[in-house]
Amino acid sequence: MNQTISKILERRSIRAYLPEQIPEDSLQQIIEAGLAAPTGMNRQSCKFTVLQGEPHQRLTLAITKAVLEGNLHFRAKDESYRCNYNAPTWILVSEDRENKIGYADCACALENMMLAATALGLGSCWVNQVYPTCDMPEIREILTSFGIPESHIVYGSVAIGYAAETPRELERKEGRVIRP
Repeated sequence: MNQTISKILERRSIRAYLPEQIPEDSLQQIIEAGLAAPTGMNRQSCKFTVLQGEPHQRLTLAITKAVLEGNLHFRAKDESYRCNYNAPTWILVSEDRENKIGYADCACALENMMLAATALGLGSCWVNQVYPTCDMPEIREILTSFGIPESHIVYGSVAIGYAAETPRELERKEGRVIRP
């Protein structure tokens, strides 16, 4: 099987990470893969915000607080909850809210980065919780301090690190391909 297709089929969402930080050269390759993603009309206007260390912890705790205070309905009130699964690296991908197809550009970049992580022997998981919280004042203040323009929406993010679990094999649902 083709190596690229093999990595696409191998990729799984990892929800438990070792605390060890990923190597800088791996991080750079992952970012390059994101930057190489297609964008509508070749705008190349997505912004990538790489979080590690204190900035990572600050945003993680703010989003966790928002979830635990009930501002988000999609998670149980669990004190150990962390939307990025304690991965040591977290990359946010944002786009100007006026770009009507910006969400698609961000999605392409995120997928490229997850595939690059898999190819480098790292785990990754798409994290959605920044999107519904990015305009909450306490979260926006943090995002702005990172240099993310207030005109941007964080459409998605990716947690990256060394997997602390072996992902389960998934059965693919039938009937998802239509060929008229």
